[in-house]
Amino acid sequence: MKNKSLLFVLATSLLALASCGTTKPNDSSTKPGESTSFPVSTPDTPVSTDTSNKTSSDSSNTSSDVKPAEYKTIAEIIALAPEDGSKSETRYRVRAKVVKVSNPVYGEMTIKDETGEVYVYGTYDKTGEKRYSELPEEERPVAGDDIELECNVQNYKNSQMELVSAWILSFTHNAPDIDLTQYKDATVAAARASANGSKVHMKNLQVLSILFGQKNAAEGVMVSDGTDSIYVFSTDVAGRVQVGDKIEIAGEKTNYVLGKEQTNAAKYGYKGCNQIENVTLLNKTAGNGTIDLTFAQPKTVKEIVETPVSEDISTKVYKANAYITKSVVEGPGGFTNYYFNDLDGVTGNYVYSQNSGSDFAWIDPFVNKICTVYLTALNAKSTTYGCAWRFVPVKIEDNHFAFDKNDAAQFAIDYYAVDQFETSYVADPALEMTTTVSSTLLGFEGAKLTYASDNNTVASFEEKDGKTIFHTSGTGTANITISASLEGFKFATKKIAIERKALGDITAINVDAAKKAAVDTEVTVEGIVGPSLTVQDGFYLFDENGAIAVTLHDSAKWFAHVKMGQKIILNATRDLWTATDYNFGEQCLSNAKLVANEFGSHELPASAFITGKTISDLKKFEKTNDSVTLNVYALQGTITKSSGSYPTYSVADGTSSIQVYSSSISQYAFLEPFVGKTIDVEVALCNWNSKTQFKLAVLSAAGEDGVKIYNTLHFKK
Repeated sequence: MKNKSLLFVLATSLLALASCGTTKPNDSSTKPGESTSFPVSTPDTPVSTDTSNKTSSDSSNTSSDVKPAEYKTIAEIIALAPEDGSKSETRYRVRAKVVKVSNPVYGEMTIKDETGEVYVYGTYDKTGEKRYSELPEEERPVAGDDIELECNVQNYKNSQMELVSAWILSFTHNAPDIDLTQYKDATVAAARASANGSKVHMKNLQVLSILFGQKNAAEGVMVSDGTDSIYVFSTDVAGRVQVGDKIEIAGEKTNYVLGKEQTNAAKYGYKGCNQIENVTLLNKTAGNGTIDLTFAQPKTVKEIVETPVSEDISTKVYKANAYITKSVVEGPGGFTNYYFNDLDGVTGNYVYSQNSGSDFAWIDPFVNKICTVYLTALNAKSTTYGCAWRFVPVKIEDNHFAFDKNDAAQFAIDYYAVDQFETSYVADPALEMTTTVSSTLLGFEGAKLTYASDNNTVASFEEKDGKTIFHTSGTGTANITISASLEGFKFATKKIAIERKALGDITAINVDAAKKAAVDTEVTVEGIVGPSLTVQDGFYLFDENGAIAVTLHDSAKWFAHVKMGQKIILNATRDLWTATDYNFGEQCLSNAKLVANEFGSHELPASAFITGKTISDLKKFEKTNDSVTLNVYALQGTITKSSGSYPTYSVADGTSSIQVYSSSISQYAFLEPFVGKTIDVEVALCNWNSKTQFKLAVLSAAGEDGVKIYNTLHFKK
């Protein structure tokens, strides 16, 4: 996870299978002070070829009669790069040391000599025919080796000086230049627990999988010592090993967080991807492609995703049963996402790919199946409104999963019953409870749920019209016993505690005071839950004084328990949401947490809306006047829809129009019946991305019948 521009995906199980049965001789490192030389004969007729287009099929071999290339230093070659950005016609030779191999497929590397260092865009054998990856391992130079190249030079796009069409004439493999007395012997568990910057020496590590970044370049490996696992960030190691190999390394422990996510990660206590960097490969023993995963701790997908990000589980490998699905977005910029969900079919997250999902095509045979998955929460995406673990699979096994119906009762409790309850209440939820659970995915139907309280003055269940309604009252605590059964199979129960508190014990301000609060201060606010935000996860919070946009921490739980029209108390940060390096954007409350739900079904106060304005009036506001994003307006407008591949809605008044803010037109499907009509709308100006002009959030639309249709996009149906 070290590279700021590269995210990681995992080497496929197919890659592991491809290496099975291919046993290589053990490759032991040389002793300190020794080196191994691999001279390669110089071509009789060095040639100059054009590979400036940088395609994966570039060849560097055409014949012509030219003079032998001249030896020069890196600085001398760079100085001879054509000023127009083209590739030099003349080829040069250079003797240097390999700093790193950044892409072991194409042999992209950085080299240095006493005059400086330079990037080499891909390397070939002495004939210019075979790419780096096509060479036998013993003929591939690695970091620390002395190398002799013949190449051209160019200032690529006048922004990066590089050597191109580089042939490896010879190289000398040097033993690692490292003082192991500066490194502490460590198990994986000890390395994981070490302070950042600690130097560790780790032996007998098995390569579980190879991870790739952009351009399908191997840049790291998952390893285990048979008791625990960790990620090793090293293109050098990743380019030299196969799944199942045993390795010995020296490196530095770190917890890596992408630079732009560090502030948010710190806010939520996420330490970062637990990994080893600045790695030296000391020894390698070839394996046979099989890996030992007996150390992997059994854990459900639900348990993994619900583990607080403050708990350092990143790069630990777990064993879970997961329902695997796939979604595909077609067209320009399209991508494929693979999801690992729990047995309820919805609780989970996506597989972490930086190659639009193409790296994970090997998962396709497992799609729409429940499989045994060995996976790691490689990292947590850290945003203003929270952090979420993202998965990378190490291995998938299709064991023809068959659900044991004796587990159905416990499943119904854990996945459907428990999450209905809050730990505390300040008002009566009058909540209809789930009483039956069926699962087509798991093949059972009609598991029954019943509920009982040991303190009916605090918590009680009313049977009404064939429904079970949960109530709370007074103050105090109660224990709720949930029972579940599936006829003919095992019975299950679970006890949970709830508390009823007095609402008067909570101090909260109104919406107007929240709008006036200083940016970056924490506020506790009471208001009515209004319509949904669209591109952001959240809603507008209303009272008679106005409204303010609210973004959520853990939106899934929010929308499962909170409904539009309920009165709530929340705690949040008064925020100015901006794009990087801008000081204007969207005024809002961010990172909201539910303090109390007063329930009820409240109308949005008419006094909250500003009237008497037109779209033309709203169009006149300057982008830097972001205080207007704190207002909501009631006005008339004509709904229009653009044509083309990516249509959008707008609201117009005859002379001006403002585009509706969405990432997909389907998010505002409720506007479709009104296209071409002039109707009553309730809107807010928004600018979440610090653009040059405001866009509209449509909160509601009402046609001739006067019935308002609200934006309820994110609320649980």
